[in-house]
Amino acid sequence: MSCSAISDRAIKTEQIAAEIGSMSSFSSADVKGLLEAFSTTLKRHLLTGDTVELEGIGLFSISISSLKEVERPSQINATKSLFKFSSIIIL
Repeated sequence: MSCSAISDRAIKTEQIAAEIGSMSSFSSADVKGLLEAFSTTLKRHLLTGDTVELEGIGLFSISISSLKEVERPSQINATKSLFKFSSIIIL
């Protein structure tokens, strides 16, 4: 397998679902449904402050930061999501 750290293309859900479907007993529609359910579940856990670990893939979490002392919740910037690769993926 060749690997490049820099790529200008994004692989879409449809392609991932088709690839998994072709190498498993699941249809691409089943895989897409599972990925959509995973996305909803991941979002719910992240919004409640959980870190989600997918063994063999990595850790998902959300980081909250502010530039100064916060007086109101509207001053908090919570737009940074973090992903830490599993050691299995690091080449």
